[in-house]
Amino acid sequence: MNFSLADKRILVLGFGKTGEACVNFLLQQGAKITVNDNKARTDFDTEKLSMYEQKGVQFYFGQHSADMCLASDNVIISPGVEPGWLPRAEMTKKNIALMSEIELACRFAEGKIIGVTGTNGKTTVTTLLGQIFEKAGYSIAVCGNIGFPFIQAVQQKKSYDYYIIEISSFQLEAITLFRAHGALLLNISTDHMDRYATLREYLFAKWNIFRNQQQGDWAVLNEMQDHYWKEMPEINSSVWKFSSADAVKRGCFLRNSKIYYQDKTGEQEVMSIDEISLPGVHNIENIMACIIAGLQEGLSLETIRGAIAAFKGLPHRMELVAVQEGITFINDSKATNPDAVVKALESFQKNVIIILGGKDKQLGYKELAEPVRKHVKTGILIGEASRLIYDAIKDTGVYLEHAGSMHEAVKRAYMLSQQGDVILLSPACASFDMFQDYVDRGNSFKRAVHEIIGQNSNKGVTA
Repeated sequence: MNFSLADKRILVLGFGKTGEACVNFLLQQGAKITVNDNKARTDFDTEKLSMYEQKGVQFYFGQHSADMCLASDNVIISPGVEPGWLPRAEMTKKNIALMSEIELACRFAEGKIIGVTGTNGKTTVTTLLGQIFEKAGYSIAVCGNIGFPFIQAVQQKKSYDYYIIEISSFQLEAITLFRAHGALLLNISTDHMDRYATLREYLFAKWNIFRNQQQGDWAVLNEMQDHYWKEMPEINSSVWKFSSADAVKRGCFLRNSKIYYQDKTGEQEVMSIDEISLPGVHNIENIMACIIAGLQEGLSLETIRGAIAAFKGLPHRMELVAVQEGITFINDSKATNPDAVVKALESFQKNVIIILGGKDKQLGYKELAEPVRKHVKTGILIGEASRLIYDAIKDTGVYLEHAGSMHEAVKRAYMLSQQGDVILLSPACASFDMFQDYVDRGNSFKRAVHEIIGQNSNKGVTA
Protein backbone atom coordinates (compact mmCIF):
# COMPACT_ATOMS: atom_id res chain seq x y z
CA MET A 1 0.00 0.00 0.00
CA ASN A 2 1.55 3.33 -1.08
CA PHE A 3 1.43 5.55 2.00
CA SER A 4 4.33 7.84 2.91
CA LEU A 5 4.75 9.46 6.33
CA ALA A 6 8.05 11.22 5.64
CA ASP A 7 7.92 14.84 6.89
CA LYS A 8 4.19 14.50 7.66
CA ARG A 9 2.93 16.24 10.81
CA ILE A 10 1.53 13.37 12.87
CA LEU A 11 -0.29 13.84 16.17
CA VAL A 12 -0.38 10.80 18.46
CA LEU A 13 -3.16 10.95 21.04
CA GLY A 14 -2.21 8.99 24.15
CA PHE A 15 1.22 7.77 25.21
CA GLY A 16 0.48 4.36 26.64
CA LYS A 17 1.82 1.13 25.18
CA THR A 18 0.05 1.62 21.83
CA GLY A 19 0.91 5.30 21.56
CA GLU A 20 4.58 4.68 22.25
CA ALA A 21 4.67 1.86 19.68
CA CYS A 22 3.21 4.26 17.12
CA VAL A 23 5.84 6.89 17.96
CA ASN A 24 8.67 4.39 17.44
CA PHE A 25 7.27 3.39 14.06
CA LEU A 26 6.66 6.99 12.98
CA LEU A 27 10.24 7.93 13.90
CA GLN A 28 11.44 5.15 11.62
CA GLN A 29 9.27 6.58 8.84
CA GLY A 30 10.66 10.11 9.18
CA ALA A 31 7.46 11.76 10.43
CA LYS A 32 7.28 14.97 12.46
CA ILE A 33 5.68 13.75 15.68
CA THR A 34 3.68 15.45 18.40
CA VAL A 35 2.26 13.52 21.35
CA ASN A 36 -0.73 14.80 23.29
CA ASP A 37 -1.80 13.04 26.50
CA ASN A 38 -4.28 14.26 29.11
CA LYS A 39 -2.18 12.86 31.97
CA ALA A 40 0.44 14.98 33.72
CA ARG A 41 4.06 14.87 32.56
CA THR A 42 4.99 13.58 36.01
CA ASP A 43 2.97 10.39 35.32
CA PHE A 44 5.61 9.32 32.79
CA ASP A 45 9.24 8.26 33.00
CA THR A 46 11.38 11.41 32.71
CA GLU A 47 14.33 9.67 31.06
CA LYS A 48 12.08 8.08 28.47
CA LEU A 49 10.49 11.42 27.57
CA SER A 50 13.90 13.07 27.29
CA MET A 51 15.12 10.31 24.99
CA TYR A 52 12.19 10.85 22.64
CA GLU A 53 12.52 14.64 22.79
CA GLN A 54 16.16 14.32 21.70
CA LYS A 55 14.81 12.50 18.64
CA GLY A 56 12.52 15.44 17.85
CA VAL A 57 9.23 14.29 19.42
CA GLN A 58 7.21 17.08 21.04
CA PHE A 59 5.05 16.34 24.08
CA TYR A 60 2.03 18.22 25.42
CA PHE A 61 0.44 17.01 28.64
CA GLY A 62 -2.51 17.86 30.86
CA GLN A 63 -5.41 17.92 28.40
CA HIS A 64 -6.24 16.96 24.84
CA SER A 65 -6.15 19.73 22.26
CA ALA A 66 -8.50 20.19 19.31
CA ASP A 67 -6.14 22.86 17.92
CA MET A 68 -3.31 20.32 17.74
CA CYS A 69 -5.55 17.99 15.75
CA LEU A 70 -6.29 20.76 13.25
CA ALA A 71 -2.59 21.60 12.90
CA SER A 72 -1.70 18.03 11.86
CA ASP A 73 -1.71 16.06 8.63
CA ASN A 74 -2.83 12.84 10.37
CA VAL A 75 -4.06 12.02 13.86
CA ILE A 76 -3.39 8.60 15.42
CA ILE A 77 -5.74 7.88 18.32
CA SER A 78 -4.84 5.33 20.99
CA PRO A 79 -7.62 2.94 22.06
CA GLY A 80 -7.78 4.35 25.59
CA VAL A 81 -8.53 7.90 24.41
CA GLU A 82 -12.24 8.78 24.49
CA PRO A 83 -12.98 10.38 21.08
CA GLY A 84 -16.01 12.54 21.85
CA TRP A 85 -14.05 15.79 22.04
CA LEU A 86 -12.43 15.48 18.60
CA PRO A 87 -13.20 18.27 16.08
CA ARG A 88 -14.32 15.77 13.46
CA ALA A 89 -16.18 18.19 11.17
CA GLU A 90 -13.25 20.58 11.00
CA MET A 91 -10.82 17.72 10.47
CA THR A 92 -12.91 16.42 7.57
CA LYS A 93 -12.97 19.87 5.96
CA LYS A 94 -9.19 20.08 6.17
CA ASN A 95 -8.75 16.47 4.97
CA ILE A 96 -7.03 15.46 8.21
CA ALA A 97 -7.25 11.68 8.59
CA LEU A 98 -8.12 10.18 11.97
CA MET A 99 -6.87 6.62 12.29
CA SER A 100 -6.36 3.97 14.90
CA GLU A 101 -3.09 2.09 15.36
CA ILE A 102 -4.43 -0.94 13.43
CA GLU A 103 -5.35 1.35 10.52
CA LEU A 104 -1.81 2.73 10.46
CA ALA A 105 -0.25 -0.73 10.73
CA CYS A 106 -2.34 -2.33 8.00
CA ARG A 107 -0.99 0.16 5.47
CA PHE A 108 2.50 -1.23 5.94
CA ALA A 109 1.84 -4.88 6.80
CA GLU A 110 2.69 -7.60 4.29
CA GLY A 111 0.75 -10.77 5.01
CA LYS A 112 -2.81 -11.92 5.60
CA ILE A 113 -4.67 -10.45 8.54
CA ILE A 114 -6.93 -12.55 10.76
CA GLY A 115 -8.78 -10.31 13.20
CA VAL A 116 -10.50 -11.49 16.38
CA THR A 117 -13.04 -9.39 18.26
CA GLY A 118 -15.98 -9.91 20.60
CA THR A 119 -16.85 -9.08 24.19
CA ASN A 120 -15.26 -12.19 25.71
CA GLY A 121 -12.79 -14.84 24.60
CA LYS A 122 -10.65 -12.70 22.29
CA THR A 123 -7.29 -13.38 23.90
CA THR A 124 -7.90 -17.11 24.22
CA VAL A 125 -8.91 -17.41 20.56
CA THR A 126 -6.11 -15.17 19.30
CA THR A 127 -3.50 -17.14 21.24
CA LEU A 128 -4.87 -20.54 20.20
CA LEU A 129 -5.08 -19.50 16.54
CA GLY A 130 -1.43 -18.47 16.75
CA GLN A 131 -0.49 -21.91 18.05
CA ILE A 132 -2.59 -23.66 15.39
CA PHE A 133 -1.06 -21.71 12.50
CA GLU A 134 2.45 -22.02 13.94
CA LYS A 135 1.98 -25.80 14.22
CA ALA A 136 0.98 -25.75 10.54
CA GLY A 137 4.36 -24.23 9.71
CA TYR A 138 3.40 -20.62 8.96
CA SER A 139 5.31 -17.54 10.10
CA ILE A 140 2.91 -15.63 12.31
CA ALA A 141 2.67 -12.57 14.53
CA VAL A 142 0.18 -12.82 17.40
CA CYS A 143 -0.45 -9.20 18.23
CA GLY A 144 -2.94 -6.39 18.82
CA ASN A 145 -4.82 -5.79 22.03
CA ILE A 146 -3.10 -8.84 23.49
CA GLY A 147 -0.18 -6.71 24.74
CA PHE A 148 1.96 -6.61 21.58
CA PRO A 149 0.69 -3.80 19.30
CA PHE A 150 0.12 -4.61 15.62
CA ILE A 151 2.28 -1.65 14.61
CA GLN A 152 5.16 -3.03 16.70
CA ALA A 153 4.91 -6.38 14.92
CA VAL A 154 4.99 -4.60 11.56
CA GLN A 155 8.05 -2.58 12.58
CA GLN A 156 9.96 -5.62 13.82
CA LYS A 157 9.31 -7.68 10.72
CA LYS A 158 7.18 -6.28 7.96
CA SER A 159 6.41 -9.60 6.29
CA TYR A 160 4.62 -12.56 7.95
CA ASP A 161 2.37 -15.19 6.45
CA TYR A 162 -0.31 -14.16 8.96
CA TYR A 163 -0.93 -11.39 11.45
CA ILE A 164 -3.36 -12.81 14.01
CA ILE A 165 -4.72 -9.78 15.80
CA GLU A 166 -6.87 -9.31 18.89
CA ILE A 167 -8.94 -6.19 18.20
CA SER A 168 -11.06 -4.12 20.57
CA SER A 169 -14.10 -2.07 19.63
CA PHE A 170 -12.07 1.07 20.40
CA GLN A 171 -9.47 0.13 17.77
CA LEU A 172 -12.19 -0.50 15.18
CA GLU A 173 -13.78 2.94 15.61
CA ALA A 174 -11.18 4.72 13.50
CA ILE A 175 -10.52 2.53 10.47
CA THR A 176 -10.81 3.41 6.80
CA LEU A 177 -8.86 0.84 4.77
CA PHE A 178 -8.19 -1.83 7.40
CA ARG A 179 -9.20 -5.19 5.95
CA ALA A 180 -9.21 -8.53 7.72
CA HIS A 181 -8.91 -11.49 5.36
CA GLY A 182 -10.45 -13.53 8.18
CA ALA A 183 -12.68 -11.84 10.75
CA LEU A 184 -14.09 -13.47 13.87
CA LEU A 185 -16.79 -11.85 16.02
CA LEU A 186 -17.07 -14.32 18.88
CA ASN A 187 -19.96 -12.86 20.87
CA ILE A 188 -21.55 -9.64 22.04
CA SER A 189 -22.82 -8.63 25.46
CA THR A 190 -23.13 -5.41 27.40
CA ASP A 191 -19.73 -3.85 28.03
CA HIS A 192 -18.00 -0.46 27.89
CA MET A 193 -21.23 1.40 28.58
CA ASP A 194 -19.06 4.21 29.92
CA ARG A 195 -18.00 4.71 26.27
CA TYR A 196 -21.09 3.67 24.27
CA ALA A 197 -24.61 4.98 24.76
CA THR A 198 -26.26 1.68 23.77
CA LEU A 199 -25.42 -1.95 23.09
CA ARG A 200 -26.25 -1.31 19.43
CA GLU A 201 -23.63 1.44 19.23
CA TYR A 202 -21.07 -0.92 20.76
CA LEU A 203 -22.02 -3.65 18.27
CA PHE A 204 -21.66 -1.27 15.32
CA ALA A 205 -18.09 -0.55 16.41
CA LYS A 206 -17.37 -4.30 16.56
CA TRP A 207 -19.05 -4.85 13.18
CA ASN A 208 -16.41 -2.66 11.54
CA ILE A 209 -14.17 -5.73 11.51
CA PHE A 210 -16.18 -6.89 8.44
CA ARG A 211 -16.33 -3.45 6.83
CA ASN A 212 -13.77 -3.83 4.04
CA GLN A 213 -13.97 -7.57 3.45
CA GLN A 214 -14.29 -8.84 -0.12
CA GLN A 215 -15.03 -12.06 -1.96
CA GLY A 216 -12.36 -14.56 -1.02
CA ASP A 217 -12.34 -13.37 2.59
CA TRP A 218 -14.26 -15.10 5.37
CA ALA A 219 -16.16 -14.23 8.53
CA VAL A 220 -17.06 -16.24 11.65
CA LEU A 221 -20.09 -15.51 13.84
CA ASN A 222 -21.86 -17.05 16.82
CA GLU A 223 -25.05 -18.66 15.50
CA MET A 224 -26.73 -18.34 18.91
CA GLN A 225 -26.64 -14.55 18.63
CA ASP A 226 -28.20 -14.33 15.19
CA HIS A 227 -30.87 -11.99 16.58
CA TYR A 228 -28.13 -9.34 16.82
CA TRP A 229 -26.44 -10.07 13.50
CA LYS A 230 -29.68 -9.88 11.50
CA GLU A 231 -29.95 -6.17 12.33
CA MET A 232 -26.48 -5.35 11.02
CA PRO A 233 -25.20 -4.43 7.53
CA GLU A 234 -24.59 -7.30 5.12
CA ILE A 235 -21.17 -8.95 5.18
CA ASN A 236 -19.50 -9.21 1.78
CA SER A 237 -17.34 -12.23 2.58
CA SER A 238 -18.11 -15.92 3.11
CA VAL A 239 -19.92 -16.28 6.47
CA TRP A 240 -19.42 -19.30 8.74
CA LYS A 241 -21.04 -19.91 12.11
CA PHE A 242 -20.61 -21.96 15.27
CA SER A 243 -23.12 -23.14 17.85
CA SER A 244 -23.04 -25.18 21.04
CA ALA A 245 -26.83 -25.62 20.87
CA ASP A 246 -27.92 -26.54 17.33
CA ALA A 247 -26.46 -27.82 14.07
CA VAL A 248 -25.41 -25.20 11.52
CA LYS A 249 -25.31 -25.49 7.73
CA ARG A 250 -21.86 -23.90 7.38
CA GLY A 251 -19.47 -24.15 10.29
CA CYS A 252 -19.09 -26.00 13.59
CA PHE A 253 -21.58 -27.34 16.12
CA LEU A 254 -21.70 -29.50 19.22
CA ARG A 255 -23.64 -32.77 19.34
CA ASN A 256 -23.39 -35.54 21.92
CA SER A 257 -20.17 -34.13 23.38
CA LYS A 258 -18.47 -34.05 19.96
CA ILE A 259 -17.61 -31.15 17.68
CA TYR A 260 -18.66 -31.43 14.04
CA TYR A 261 -17.83 -29.32 11.01
CA GLN A 262 -20.26 -28.97 8.13
CA ASP A 263 -19.92 -27.45 4.66
CA LYS A 264 -21.42 -28.13 1.24
CA THR A 265 -19.78 -31.57 1.15
CA GLY A 266 -21.49 -32.70 4.34
CA GLU A 267 -20.55 -33.02 7.99
CA GLN A 268 -17.49 -34.57 9.60
CA GLU A 269 -16.51 -35.21 13.20
CA VAL A 270 -13.62 -33.03 14.35
CA MET A 271 -12.99 -34.04 17.95
CA SER A 272 -14.50 -35.01 21.28
CA ILE A 273 -14.73 -32.40 24.01
CA ASP A 274 -12.83 -34.87 26.21
CA GLU A 275 -9.74 -33.85 24.22
CA ILE A 276 -10.16 -30.22 25.34
CA SER A 277 -8.42 -29.05 28.53
CA LEU A 278 -10.29 -25.75 28.92
CA PRO A 279 -13.42 -25.80 31.12
CA GLY A 280 -16.82 -24.43 30.12
CA VAL A 281 -19.15 -24.35 27.13
CA HIS A 282 -17.87 -20.88 26.26
CA ASN A 283 -14.41 -22.35 25.65
CA ILE A 284 -15.89 -25.05 23.43
CA GLU A 285 -17.43 -22.21 21.40
CA ASN A 286 -14.06 -20.44 21.25
CA ILE A 287 -12.45 -23.63 19.98
CA MET A 288 -15.13 -24.11 17.32
CA ALA A 289 -14.36 -20.61 16.03
CA CYS A 290 -10.68 -21.57 15.80
CA ILE A 291 -11.50 -24.79 13.94
CA ILE A 292 -13.48 -22.86 11.33
CA ALA A 293 -10.64 -20.35 10.90
CA GLY A 294 -8.04 -23.09 10.42
CA LEU A 295 -10.15 -24.97 7.90
CA GLN A 296 -10.83 -21.82 5.88
CA GLU A 297 -7.09 -21.46 5.41
CA GLY A 298 -6.63 -25.07 4.35
CA LEU A 299 -5.07 -26.44 7.52
CA SER A 300 -5.48 -30.14 8.19
CA LEU A 301 -7.80 -31.42 10.88
CA GLU A 302 -4.88 -33.35 12.35
CA THR A 303 -2.90 -30.13 12.83
CA ILE A 304 -5.87 -28.27 14.29
CA ARG A 305 -6.77 -31.08 16.70
CA GLY A 306 -3.18 -31.45 17.85
CA ALA A 307 -2.81 -27.75 18.68
CA ILE A 308 -6.16 -27.67 20.51
CA ALA A 309 -5.36 -30.77 22.56
CA ALA A 310 -2.02 -29.24 23.61
CA PHE A 311 -3.52 -25.86 24.59
CA LYS A 312 -3.84 -25.45 28.37
CA GLY A 313 -5.36 -21.98 28.47
CA LEU A 314 -4.08 -18.61 29.68
CA PRO A 315 -3.43 -17.02 33.07
CA HIS A 316 -6.37 -15.23 34.71
CA ARG A 317 -8.92 -16.98 32.48
CA MET A 318 -10.49 -19.87 34.42
CA GLU A 319 -6.96 -20.62 35.63
CA LEU A 320 -6.55 -23.48 38.09
CA VAL A 321 -4.55 -22.08 41.02
CA ALA A 322 -4.65 -24.92 43.54
CA VAL A 323 -6.61 -27.85 44.91
CA GLN A 324 -6.46 -28.18 48.70
CA GLU A 325 -8.37 -30.79 50.72
CA GLY A 326 -10.90 -31.18 47.89
CA ILE A 327 -11.40 -27.40 47.50
CA THR A 328 -10.57 -25.98 44.06
CA PHE A 329 -9.34 -22.39 43.59
CA ILE A 330 -9.96 -20.79 40.17
CA ASN A 331 -8.61 -17.41 39.00
CA ASP A 332 -10.90 -15.82 36.41
CA SER A 333 -9.76 -12.23 36.98
CA LYS A 334 -10.17 -11.43 33.25
CA ALA A 335 -13.97 -11.75 33.70
CA THR A 336 -14.52 -7.99 33.70
CA ASN A 337 -18.21 -8.01 32.71
CA PRO A 338 -21.29 -9.91 33.90
CA ASP A 339 -21.59 -12.09 30.78
CA ALA A 340 -18.12 -13.52 31.36
CA VAL A 341 -19.12 -14.38 34.93
CA VAL A 342 -22.29 -16.11 33.72
CA LYS A 343 -20.22 -18.29 31.37
CA ALA A 344 -17.79 -19.12 34.17
CA LEU A 345 -20.57 -20.13 36.56
CA GLU A 346 -22.17 -22.37 33.95
CA SER A 347 -19.03 -24.51 34.15
CA PHE A 348 -19.91 -25.64 37.70
CA GLN A 349 -22.70 -27.14 39.78
CA LYS A 350 -24.14 -25.39 42.85
CA ASN A 351 -20.93 -25.53 44.83
CA VAL A 352 -19.29 -22.18 44.03
CA ILE A 353 -18.04 -19.58 46.48
CA ILE A 354 -17.57 -16.58 44.24
CA ILE A 355 -15.56 -13.40 44.78
CA LEU A 356 -17.26 -10.56 42.89
CA GLY A 357 -16.67 -6.84 42.57
CA GLY A 358 -14.29 -4.09 41.54
CA LYS A 359 -14.66 -0.85 39.63
CA ASP A 360 -18.13 -0.42 38.14
CA LYS A 361 -18.35 -0.15 34.33
CA GLN A 362 -22.02 0.95 34.30
CA LEU A 363 -23.14 -2.42 32.94
CA GLY A 364 -25.73 -3.40 35.53
CA TYR A 365 -25.66 -6.75 37.33
CA LYS A 366 -29.22 -8.07 37.13
CA GLU A 367 -28.22 -10.81 34.68
CA LEU A 368 -26.09 -12.34 37.45
CA ALA A 369 -29.08 -13.13 39.66
CA GLU A 370 -30.28 -16.35 38.04
CA PRO A 371 -26.82 -17.93 37.48
CA VAL A 372 -25.89 -17.02 41.05
CA ARG A 373 -29.06 -18.66 42.31
CA LYS A 374 -28.30 -21.82 40.32
CA HIS A 375 -24.58 -22.22 40.89
CA VAL A 376 -23.43 -20.21 43.93
CA LYS A 377 -23.63 -21.09 47.62
CA THR A 378 -21.78 -18.02 48.95
CA GLY A 379 -20.74 -14.66 47.51
CA ILE A 380 -17.89 -12.49 48.81
CA LEU A 381 -18.16 -8.92 47.50
CA ILE A 382 -15.23 -6.50 47.14
CA GLY A 383 -14.50 -3.10 45.64
CA GLU A 384 -16.47 -0.01 44.65
CA ALA A 385 -19.24 -1.98 42.90
CA SER A 386 -19.94 -4.30 45.85
CA ARG A 387 -23.10 -2.46 46.89
CA LEU A 388 -24.47 -2.45 43.33
CA ILE A 389 -23.83 -6.18 42.99
CA TYR A 390 -25.38 -6.84 46.40
CA ASP A 391 -28.56 -5.01 45.37
CA ALA A 392 -28.73 -7.06 42.14
CA ILE A 393 -28.35 -10.51 43.75
CA LYS A 394 -29.57 -10.06 47.34
CA ASP A 395 -32.88 -11.81 46.64
CA THR A 396 -31.29 -15.01 45.30
CA GLY A 397 -31.18 -16.71 48.69
CA VAL A 398 -27.39 -16.92 48.48
CA TYR A 399 -25.38 -15.94 51.55
CA LEU A 400 -23.47 -12.70 50.87
CA GLU A 401 -20.84 -10.78 52.76
CA HIS A 402 -18.38 -7.97 52.08
CA ALA A 403 -14.58 -8.01 52.30
CA GLY A 404 -12.17 -5.09 52.39
CA SER A 405 -9.29 -6.71 50.53
CA MET A 406 -8.49 -9.65 48.29
CA HIS A 407 -6.68 -11.39 51.13
CA GLU A 408 -9.70 -11.03 53.39
CA ALA A 409 -12.02 -12.26 50.61
CA VAL A 410 -9.96 -15.40 50.00
CA LYS A 411 -9.62 -16.05 53.74
CA ARG A 412 -13.39 -15.80 54.30
CA ALA A 413 -14.12 -17.95 51.22
CA TYR A 414 -11.75 -20.65 52.50
CA MET A 415 -13.26 -20.55 55.99
CA LEU A 416 -16.76 -21.00 54.54
CA SER A 417 -15.78 -23.78 52.12
CA GLN A 418 -15.93 -27.54 52.38
CA GLN A 419 -14.72 -30.49 50.34
CA GLY A 420 -16.05 -30.36 46.78
CA ASP A 421 -16.43 -26.57 46.67
CA VAL A 422 -14.95 -24.21 44.08
CA ILE A 423 -13.61 -20.83 45.21
CA LEU A 424 -13.86 -18.69 42.10
CA LEU A 425 -12.53 -15.18 41.51
CA SER A 426 -14.75 -13.90 38.68
CA PRO A 427 -15.28 -10.19 39.39
CA ALA A 428 -17.69 -8.88 36.66
CA CYS A 429 -15.91 -5.52 37.01
CA ALA A 430 -12.80 -3.61 36.07
CA SER A 431 -9.91 -3.75 38.52
CA PHE A 432 -8.70 -0.17 38.77
CA ASP A 433 -10.30 0.66 42.12
CA MET A 434 -7.96 -1.70 44.02
CA PHE A 435 -5.38 -2.97 41.50
CA GLN A 436 -3.26 -1.84 38.55
CA ASP A 437 -5.11 -4.13 36.16
CA TYR A 438 -6.75 -7.57 35.95
CA VAL A 439 -3.32 -9.24 35.99
CA ASP A 440 -2.42 -7.55 39.27
CA ARG A 441 -5.82 -8.56 40.67
CA GLY A 442 -5.38 -12.18 39.58
CA ASN A 443 -1.88 -12.35 40.99
CA SER A 444 -3.15 -10.91 44.28
CA PHE A 445 -5.74 -13.70 44.41
CA LYS A 446 -3.11 -16.34 43.73
CA ARG A 447 -0.76 -14.98 46.41
CA ALA A 448 -3.59 -14.94 48.93
CA VAL A 449 -4.62 -18.50 48.05
CA HIS A 450 -1.13 -19.93 48.53
CA GLU A 451 -0.52 -17.96 51.71
CA ILE A 452 -3.84 -18.91 53.32
CA ILE A 453 -3.87 -22.59 52.44
CA GLY A 454 -0.24 -22.81 53.50
CA GLN A 455 -1.14 -21.41 56.91
CA ASN A 456 -4.15 -23.64 57.40
CA SER A 457 -2.90 -27.07 56.36
CA ASN A 458 0.18 -29.19 56.11
CA LYS A 459 -1.41 -31.39 53.47
CA GLY A 460 -0.21 -31.45 49.90
CA VAL A 461 -1.39 -28.82 47.45
CA THR A 462 -1.73 -29.46 43.74
CA ALA A 463 -1.94 -26.84 41.02
